Amino acid sequence: MMIHLHKFQNARASSACPQRPARRVVVTRASKGFGKSSKSRVETEAAPASSATPAKQNVRVSKESEKEAAKTSASAESPRGVEPQKGWRDLGDISELFAKKAVKVVDVGSGVAVVVYQHKEKVYCSEAMSTAYQFPLVDAKILENARGEPLIESPLDGTQYRLADGKVEVWCPGTNPLRKLLGTLKKDVKPIDLEMYPVKVLNNRVYGKLVDL
Repeated sequence: MMIHLHKFQNARASSACPQRPARRVVVTRASKGFGKSSKSRVETEAAPASSATPAKQNVRVSKESEKEAAKTSASAESPRGVEPQKGWRDLGDISELFAKKAVKVVDVGSGVAVVVYQHKEKVYCSEAMSTAYQFPLVDAKILENARGEPLIESPLDGTQYRLADGKVEVWCPGTNPLRKLLGTLKKDVKPIDLEMYPVKVLNNRVYGKLVDL
């Protein structure tokens, strides 16, 4: 009689307060024999978790929306003619870039850098390493040839490049003992021009067209 009343009470409680659909209750009875009291054991089984909950899906959609919004915002803020979709990158404010010297390395992301130069109010941009020995051009000197054209000189081997187009003006000249040795090693190597990138200065900001980076 006690068992039937217990089930009746459970049924009423269940109808008044519905259980969560994520759990299932299993009632088992273990008897100890005739005349002995019986006990009930309640086991709860959890429903299998979903592989992707609505909350996680909402977070994923939100992040994707933020990325698209950032791209749209960058496009809207860029001046006409230097849109990011066409390969242009904002390299920085011109007064900050050349506040200390006329040569500056700029990190453009993904472990890639370029070097920007200022000569007589004109700005140039090149790859970050020299072509003879892949030496950083952060300390390159800005010179002029006999025609008054601006050049840069590699600090290591002395190779000179024209800033207008990156063409080699002088290849490993050997102007000191170290450079003489380096020049000897490269005497049979065809000169390799320096990669240059188009530059625009708009609203005091420098933009470089770095399509291949």
